[in-house]
Amino acid sequence: MVAVACLPGSFAASAAHAVATTPNQASRVEIFEMKFRNPLLSFAITAAFAFSGAAFAESPHFVGDAPTSIDGTGNLTIKWKEAGLGSNTVVNYEARAFAIAHYQCVNRGNKCPKASNKKDVQGPLVEPGSFSSGKNGAINGSLTISPPEVAPFCPSGQHEVLASVDYTGIEIADVSNGVTEPGTPPALGASWYVCP
Repeated sequence: MVAVACLPGSFAASAAHAVATTPNQASRVEIFEMKFRNPLLSFAITAAFAFSGAAFAESPHFVGDAPTSIDGTGNLTIKWKEAGLGSNTVVNYEARAFAIAHYQCVNRGNKCPKASNKKDVQGPLVEPGSFSSGKNGAINGSLTISPPEVAPFCPSGQHEVLASVDYTGIEIADVSNGVTEPGTPPALGASWYVCP
């Protein structure tokens, strides 16, 4: 074995070539140098690091609150912003809630008859939607859930109206990435008709 003293910079590299006196040692040194001078290998290493950085940068998450509201016909709307999605990515969402809708019969003048018939309809509701993130990797979206419908039940001369509706467990779910955000507030209700 040939000992090589610690030498600075290019002197150490020259010394390394000097001790590789056998054919096998020379071949190993040449192969080592070729691998790191190969442009294809350099490109592959660079691409791997770039892909790794992009993967870490993409971290889907909701930003701020997801405000909820009910309009005059009982429809529930939830709005949100989600970031960390990557550029031009299509994301599938679901607006979710459990609803109890109270229906009752009114006459042609929208007045409560003396014997007002009433009926409740309830159950879980889901409204799906797909949105694209664009170049900034973020989505500002909204989805609207309609109250559960009721089959006709009023007698002749009367018709059904939505008297009130209550929503609970309101949330927006990014089903593509498994991220969920509760609504703010997560429960809402509204009423229009109050019959005896």
